[in-house]
Formats: sequence, C-alpha cells, structure tokens
Amino acid sequence: MEARTVRKLVLLAAILAARAMGVSAQALPEGGPPKVELVGSWAMVNDEERLIRIDPGPELGNFTGFPINAAGRQKALAWNSTIQAVPEHQSRPHAGSYSMRGPNPSPHIGEIIDPISRRLIAYTLTGLFENANRTIWLDGRPHPSDAAERLWTGFSTGEWENGMLHVTTTHFKQMFLQRNGIPVSPYAVMHEYFVRHGDRMMLITQIDDPVYLEEPMVRTSTFRWNPGARENAIAQVDVAEEIPGLRQGDVPHYPLGARHPEYADDNKLPFEATLGGKETLYPEYVERLKQTARLVPTTAGPGELPPAPKGRSARDLARPYRPTYENKGEVEVLPVQGSVYMLAGAGSNVTVQVGSNALFVVDTNEAAMSDKILAAIRTISPLPIRYIVNTSADPDHAGGNEKFAKSSGDAAANAFYEQGARVYSQESAYARMTNPKSGSALPSALWPTDSFAAPLKTLFVTGEPIELVHQPSAHTDGDLLVFFRKSDVIVAGDIFSTDRYPVIDAKRGGTLGGVLDGLNRLIDLAIPEYNSMGGTRVVPGHGRISNEIDLVEYRDAMTIVADRITELVVEGKTLEQVKAAGVSLDYDGVYGATSGSWTTDMFVEAVYREIKANTAPWKARLLRNVPAAELTFLAASASTPAARKAAAVARAGRKAVDDPLEGKWVLNLFTSSYEPSSLMPYRREMVITRNGEETTHAVSSWRRPQGNGSPLSTYSYTAKFDGKPYPIPNWGAAMVALKRVDPATIERTLDGADVGKESATWRLSSDRKTLTVVAQGTDASGVAYTSTQVYEKQ
Repeated sequence: MEARTVRKLVLLAAILAARAMGVSAQALPEGGPPKVELVGSWAMVNDEERLIRIDPGPELGNFTGFPINAAGRQKALAWNSTIQAVPEHQSRPHAGSYSMRGPNPSPHIGEIIDPISRRLIAYTLTGLFENANRTIWLDGRPHPSDAAERLWTGFSTGEWENGMLHVTTTHFKQMFLQRNGIPVSPYAVMHEYFVRHGDRMMLITQIDDPVYLEEPMVRTSTFRWNPGARENAIAQVDVAEEIPGLRQGDVPHYPLGARHPEYADDNKLPFEATLGGKETLYPEYVERLKQTARLVPTTAGPGELPPAPKGRSARDLARPYRPTYENKGEVEVLPVQGSVYMLAGAGSNVTVQVGSNALFVVDTNEAAMSDKILAAIRTISPLPIRYIVNTSADPDHAGGNEKFAKSSGDAAANAFYEQGARVYSQESAYARMTNPKSGSALPSALWPTDSFAAPLKTLFVTGEPIELVHQPSAHTDGDLLVFFRKSDVIVAGDIFSTDRYPVIDAKRGGTLGGVLDGLNRLIDLAIPEYNSMGGTRVVPGHGRISNEIDLVEYRDAMTIVADRITELVVEGKTLEQVKAAGVSLDYDGVYGATSGSWTTDMFVEAVYREIKANTAPWKARLLRNVPAAELTFLAASASTPAARKAAAVARAGRKAVDDPLEGKWVLNLFTSSYEPSSLMPYRREMVITRNGEETTHAVSSWRRPQGNGSPLSTYSYTAKFDGKPYPIPNWGAAMVALKRVDPATIERTLDGADVGKESATWRLSSDRKTLTVVAQGTDASGVAYTSTQVYEKQ
C-alpha cells in the first residue's frame, strides 16, 4: 500500500480514536497552546503482546504481524542473540522505533521553555530504556543535514493536528522493530500520534521503511497517567566479557537460508505464515491458508526509494529517501566535535582541524572543487593551511593538494616545493602518485612532501596530538587513519563509508580482509561516551558523521556477507551462483548500487575472488561466527561415501553404551543456587552423548527464559573418562578433564587463561532423573565463585 495512503488512513484512525475518546478536534486555538496536556509521568498499559514486549521476549523466527520484505526477512533470519554478548553490542539502548514499546516503558513527558519568550518550544521524553531519551521540537526548526550524525533517538519535530500531537522522526541509526532481529534501516521515517483522554494516552506509531518493509508498519500502545512517579536512577551499562573465547571481530549469526521453525511448531502454525509479509496481515490470508498447503513468502527485495527532497521540514521529509553523497557541486560545513569540522557535499569528505595558528586538513577532494572547498574553509577560520594528509592516493582524496598547499600564499613552511603546507601520505600511496607501476604519475604539484613506511607516525601540531595510522591491504595498500586525540575524532578514509560497500582496489593491494582488520582497529580506538551513544566521532571517506556503533554495524554487515560467500565457495559454487544466491540482499538497500563506479556486483565479485584464492582463513572465520550444525557443507561432508565408510568402521569397533548420563538436561532455576547470584543464567541446557569411550558434552545458556530462541553462549567438547585434559574448541586454550568415580559420580576439572579454573562433581540421582553439579573455582579475572546446579532429564 502506498505510504502516503497509509499515513492518511492512520491520521483518520487517530482522529476517530480521539473523538471516540472525547478529545475535541479544536484542541489548538489560533495562536494559543494546545488544550490537551501531555506533560507528566506515564506508565504503559501492557495488555497486548505482553510476553513479547517484556521478558521473555519474542521467539526466534516469530515475524507474525510484520510486513517485512525478503531483505528484512533475510536479515532477521540471520540474527543470533549471541551477538548481544559481543562487547561493542552490549550497551545498546532501544532506539526510537522501539523505546516506547518495551520493555515496560514508563516515560516522563517534560517541557522546554524558551527563556525569553516563555513559549513552549519542545517536549522531552525521559526515563526510556538505557536512557535513550528524546526531544520533540515544536518550534518548526528544520531536520538536520544528511551528512549529520544519526542517533538512536533520531531527530523529532511535532505539530498539533486535530487535538493530537503528530511527531515526525528521521535520522535514526540502524534499529529493530522487535527484539528478535526484525530490522529498521537508517532511512526509515517514523510518524507518531499522541492522543490523550482523561488518564489514558494512546500512541499510534507508523514506521515507513521500504528498505525492509513492504508497507508501513502501524501499531498502537496505551499509557495511563501515573502522577508522582519518578524516573529510575541513570545507570551506565558496563561492558563485560560474557562469553570466554569471543575474539575481536567475531560476529555471531545464522547462515544464508537458515530456518527457525520452532515458533511455528510450538504453536501448530504453518511455517510460512510466521515469516511475515504484508499479505499475512489481512483476513484473506487465513482463507488462502485453508486452500493452499504451503504458501511461499514474498521474494521482493528492498523497495525503490525516492530522491532526496530539497527542503528539510517535517513535511518535506515525511517519506523515506536514500541520501546521495556524490558530488553535488556545493560544500556544507558541519562541526564534528572539539576543533574538528567535516566538509561534505563534494563527494569524498574533507576534514579540517583548527589550531591556534594554523589549520590541519585531511584529504583535499578533487581539483575541480578546490576553490569552493577553500572558500568553505575560510568560513571556519582565516588561518593558513600548514598540514595536509592524504588517506589514499585516489584523485578524490588528493586532487586538491596543489591549491590547498599553496592557499596560504607563502612558501615559508616548505620552500623546496614552493608551497606553504607539508603534505603527508603513506609510502605506498606516495609511490602510486609519483611512480606508479602502471599508468601515469600525477603532476608533481600534487605529490606529498612527506611519506613514511612505519605503522604509525605521530605529530603534535595545531594544538593537539595526532596519529597517522597505516592500515595495510584495506581499500588499497596505502591507506591511512588519522586520529585527533584531543578532539577525539578519527578520519577513516575509504576503509569506512556509510553509503556503499567497501571499494576493494585489488590491483593496488586492497582486500576485504584488510578492510575488516581496519574496521576492528577503528572499533578499538573509538570509545562511546554513554550506552553506545556519543564519544569518539568518526569521519568516513563518504557519508555521514558516525560513532563507534556505526563502525560496528558496517563491520558486522561486511563480515556476514563474507561468511555467506565463504560457505558457497567451500560448497564449490561459481561466481554467478553466488550472485544469484542474494548474499547481500539484506544490505543492498543501505549500501548497494546497480550503476556507477562501484556496484554491488563488483563488490561481490572482488570478495569471491579473494576468498576463493585463499579460502582457509575465511573458512576459519566462518566456523567461529556460524553454528556448525547450521552449515550445509559440514552436514554434506558427513554423508559422502568415504565418511559413511569411516562411520561404519567406527561403529563396528566401538562398544555398545547404555549410559544414564546420555540425553538432554535442563537447569532447574528454582532449586539451583549461584554465588555470586549474578552468575545465575535464565536458562541452561546440557546435551550429553556417548560414542564408545568418548563423551560429548554440549552446553547452551540463555539471557532470558525462552527468549529470542537462540542461546547467548554455547560450547561443546569431546573427552574420555580417563582424567586426561582435552581441548574445548573455540575457547582459547581451555582444557577439560573428566574422571568417572563410580557409575553415578563424575569429577570434572576446567582450566584455561580465558576461562579460569574450576573443579566440579556431578552426581546422578538413584532414579536417573536428576543430575546435581557442585562447582567451585575462579573466573578469568580471578573472582571466586561457587554453584549448585540441579538439572532435570528431559
């Protein structure tokens, strides 16, 4: 359904609801304040979807009621809740698309009053999950630039319509619609209608996102007046090492083609009916289910987004669009933080740092844009440019070197080149500008004056320490990151862009592996100020101002696409088969392109050739990120003739086993105890299997009981009851030893730098239905713990 039509229907429904609730349609007298008072404390009336909106949360694969398209479904099916244990994901707040939905929000609506006119200019929404609080501006101010940083809360403006507050929100970060991976793109637009009657307030929300939705998502929430309530204390979320053995760069996810039928099976529903899509929202779908045994969900990918509007008002931005960061011929100046500014609009971004007596510039864009960019720099400061860094040798990063370096009008800083600035680059980039192996050298006036081969060069000029960091074999083999340490701003060059897949210049030493290494390095350098918000700012090669979580989203996306291609390469698929598999479908609406100098097909082909040429490290990465049981090539390898023959030999040589330990065991939370109590999981399962003399022990732990389907952490190992140490795969150097004391008693020891030390005794009850594990030890940081874990056999 056309988004504009849906919005009209939502508005009509809201008006009817308001009148049914007794709200006057004349709530906003000409020139006066609204008659409907929203200020105060509110508590959610959580009568619908209660178990989804609070803990335990939605099951994995439960997409019922969401009009997601094929791209949204593919992204949601890949989501694995173990990602929440990755340190850089742990402190994320709920974004504006969900913060008024759950879990159990109790917002306080406050006012911002203009200190001079005493007019109400904004409402504040505080007390939201992880303090991702919002401001709704009522003074008609424009929405920010496309190059401005996007926030969890987005940017909201409001106006009164027929006694309702209509709020338009844009400029979100990547978000979710539900806590099991249903995505929202950064280009979504959210419309909200706040309707009050007496001590009740209804919130009607419409999210329009053609990248992941076939039609706008509409839902309602109800709140009751809660006078006298106070917000909870503001708390910083600490990041912890929740899963021993997780390494930097690990991105847990499910592979392409994953299915999660558990929700459908548990509720006796057709699996296809739980996968979402606009057709499943309407009554006619029930009749189709009765007539057709199996329905195929839509295969439509991201919807076409219109071009960017010219205006920046809420009405101009009422519909989603995908910003373009190509050269528009105009330059826009945006403060980043500290003394650093970003100049956007000319294609690649230019960064300017203002010192007390000189300017430091990173990248000079194209030669044709030099005059306009220099004019824009003069609006920031009249000081001369004395220092320039090229993050790569690309013409759109170094083309303006000559005019920038000579712009000061003197040669005092570098008389040899008759220019007033020093120009720095990495040695490989310098060689490509001055003496390339193929093609022509750039004019000498564009050459850097200083190059270096070391991994790091440091400067203390223009009032702050600056690091020039070489990232090998990323976009090219000569890429630099520039870190302004005092201002806390990193310039990433073309290692990171918010609007395109990484440009991998393989002929000049570029690799996706190097890009991922560079992104992980950037994530290490960047520190968010508060709950994944603020902190270190990042200027990308192309696109908008970012912070750490934007790097994380980009790193995750490229890792997942690479893992999918790796699996297909291991299975022997051709390039055309890889492209046909839609390995990047769920990210194409954000980063993809079908035309221009760097298309989605070019990216997929570059990654395919890189992985095919050296598959082993990529396969190792895949096995760390994706559950082995989900990988088809591992299942297929077990069914080859050679594997079947080996299995037959093993079966013939092993002893028959009838061990009461075998089977699935589930932790009883009510009879178990942990000290400290914070170690108590919300759910834990063990599966023990015997194969001759070998025992395989697999453990899964969940953050919430039955929540999100997939476990937060898993590990498994195979050992013998001989008291000797055996390795635990993917747990660093951890070793485990098992010793059978008697038929009902096992002693287990665990040791490893990543996990600490533990000794435990397992005792099986006489009826063989209860397994009690008494454990004591110290974790990897040296903190002592004890537990009595009582498991019941299933």
